[in-house]
Amino acid sequence: VLGLDIPVLPHPSTTFSDEEAARLAGEPKAAAPRDRRPRILFPGGARLEKGYLLGVRACAELAAADRHDLILRARFDASTDIRLREATAELDPARVVLADGDFAQDAFIDWLASADVIVVPYLPEAFSNRTSGMLVDAMLLGVPVVVINGTWLADEVARSGAGISVEAEPQALVAGIEVVLDDYDRYAQATREAAQDYIRCSAWKGLVDRVLDCAADVAGADPLPMLAVLRPGAPAPAPVRAADLAALLDGHEGRLVVIHTDPRVLLAGAIRDGRDTAPLLAGWRAEAMRLLETYRHNRRRLVLLDRHALTANPDAYRAQLTDIAPAALPQPDGDTGGDAGGLHRILTNLVLYRDRETLNLWEALQACTVLPTAACDRHWMADLDAGLADYAELAAAAERSEQREKGLRAQLDRARTALEVALQDSAARTEAQAQLDAAIALQTEQIAQLHTTVEIYFAEAESLRERLREGEEALEAVRTRAQEAEQALSEERARRGAAEEQLGRIYRSKSWRVTEPLRCFRRALSGGRG
Repeated sequence: VLGLDIPVLPHPSTTFSDEEAARLAGEPKAAAPRDRRPRILFPGGARLEKGYLLGVRACAELAAADRHDLILRARFDASTDIRLREATAELDPARVVLADGDFAQDAFIDWLASADVIVVPYLPEAFSNRTSGMLVDAMLLGVPVVVINGTWLADEVARSGAGISVEAEPQALVAGIEVVLDDYDRYAQATREAAQDYIRCSAWKGLVDRVLDCAADVAGADPLPMLAVLRPGAPAPAPVRAADLAALLDGHEGRLVVIHTDPRVLLAGAIRDGRDTAPLLAGWRAEAMRLLETYRHNRRRLVLLDRHALTANPDAYRAQLTDIAPAALPQPDGDTGGDAGGLHRILTNLVLYRDRETLNLWEALQACTVLPTAACDRHWMADLDAGLADYAELAAAAERSEQREKGLRAQLDRARTALEVALQDSAARTEAQAQLDAAIALQTEQIAQLHTTVEIYFAEAESLRERLREGEEALEAVRTRAQEAEQALSEERARRGAAEEQLGRIYRSKSWRVTEPLRCFRRALSGGRG
């Protein structure tokens, strides 16, 4: 930015002001969790590139050991990958606390500060050259971290000693947490020292001072006039006040070229010299209003040029201004009068952001200014009178165009933001898409095999059903025959019982007892014959 070589870190904290960060960095180091269960926090977002799946699997392993208090940030929305939801649903809610709600700013800071170890498993595909405010917050709060190798976070942890970096594996994360807990005093002390070093190198005031110092250097040593006029035969533009333009026009035939200077370039010089910017802005606004008023009454005779555009590319104007003051135009030496696109943006944000009156005047002045593209047109001067005659219509069209431009710029900003997000997600999404394609191909093959197996099972099941029906019919026939046999047996038993009863009555009768000797004699005779 403006020649400043700003690395990924240091940069000011996006959570804490300079005063808050300094206060936090000066607090005592965190105490080791000796008389309680260590509190392990996974505060990252539910996104693939932020290693959410890796954190969930590490939580599952830690929960199985049941030696830590585990808290996982699990805030989902409509775009959350289904795999993240499914993996989270498998965790034991009795051993892993899911933080799925929104936090107020103070509550979020207290939540981070309550941890003994913060795990930030951001993956190298998206964070090899990308910052993490979570790491800076943890460092300022004095909480050691566990991060993934190959990321900017790992480089910073290796430099400061504010934690440990491990491979992108659940087991490695678990082992890294245990390493930090086993030597907690050393890591806590290193984290506190890293926070103090961070404050010395990174603060909002320091960054603004560096930008302003650089902006002052870029602005150049000589103060620039707000207005200058190109006089015929003059070797260079001469400073002029807006109040004197009417008199100049009265004493001059033809057109006058008036060069105006961007207020942000003038501000850079004031900042460089340590002068108050308020009087400068007030003076610029007064000159701009007088210039616009004079221009409205003398549109056919005044030509307004932007100093930055003219100095950067005078040849774009030279051929078309031959009837005014060609010799006074600057040479194309690349000198832009200390202006720079980066300077414009930075000074607008730092100084002019709330000065809407100055910005509105500058926009009105630019609307009346001839651009290089118009000056390059061979017929520009010939068509100027006709164009001025239609000024009212052109002004209305310009107003509509400005509104459309604002809308398009807003759309462009949104598109740029979406593109940045898409670029940040592209690396992780590419790998995820490849894994998804491979998983889909494997599942497709498995589904085909499953269809074949199911068809075989259906055929076997139908055969078994047929055999079952035949067996049931045979069983029914056997049951019928068994019932018939049971009936016959019952009848036979009844007849036998009746016969036995009858035989018993015979044996008990007197005649049977009287004839007993005869039967014995008969048996004897029969035996003798035998």
